[in-house]
Amino acid sequence: SVIIPNYVNSPSNCVASSKFYSVCCIDECEVLLGHLERQVAAPSAPPARIAELVAQLPSSTVGAPRALPGALVGRLEEIAVHHGGQVPFHGRLFAQWLHHAYPRECPYPHVAGASRPRTAEQWAAEGRGSAEAGEEAMRRHVAEAATAGNATAEAAIPWSMDEELFVHHMEAPSPRVGCYRIGVLAGLVAAASMAVSLLGEASKAVGAATGARGAKDGLKE
Repeated sequence: SVIIPNYVNSPSNCVASSKFYSVCCIDECEVLLGHLERQVAAPSAPPARIAELVAQLPSSTVGAPRALPGALVGRLEEIAVHHGGQVPFHGRLFAQWLHHAYPRECPYPHVAGASRPRTAEQWAAEGRGSAEAGEEAMRRHVAEAATAGNATAEAAIPWSMDEELFVHHMEAPSPRVGCYRIGVLAGLVAAASMAVSLLGEASKAVGAATGARGAKDGLKE
C-alpha cells in the first residue's frame, strides 16, 4: 500500500532538482506543527493540552472543532507515559501521532534506516525498471484497492512505540527548586557580606590597639 502524504512529500515528486536544492511539495504538516508550537511556546506539553488544541485545529481535509477518538487520545497518553508525563513535539512518536490525527497531511515517520526514498532517476539507475505507469495499470491498482476490504482505521495506519528524539531539551527546574537555589545564594551573599564587615571591624580594632600601644611607649620614653 502507498501512504499518501509520504508519497506526496517524497523525492520522486520533487522537480528542478540540482546538487544544491530541490523544488518539492509544501509539507502541510509543518503548518499544523508550527501552530501547536506557537500556542504552547514550549518543546513539550501535557497530552490534555495537545488534545485540546488539535480538536480545534482544522486542515485542508480535517474539519474542526471535532471530538478526538478515544483511541487517538489514548495513543497520546501512551507517549506522555513514555516521557514522564509530557509529550515532546520533536520526536518520532508525536510525528506518528500527527499522522493518525491528520492522515492526509502528515507523513508516517519510518524508523531511521527502515526506508530509503529515491528519485525516479535513482530508481531507474538501480535497474528497477521504469518509474512511470500507464493509465491501464493505474486503473488496475485503484480497482484492487477498492476490493481489498474495509480495514479499520487503527489497522490501516501502523503504530509502533519506537522513539527517536530529534532534539534533546534540558528540563527546566521546578519553581520550588528555583526558590531554594535563590535562597541558598542569598544566604551565601549575606554570609560573605557579614564576613567582610567583621574583617573590617577587626582591622580597625587591631589598628587602634597598635596606635594606643605606640603612644604608651612614647610616654615611657
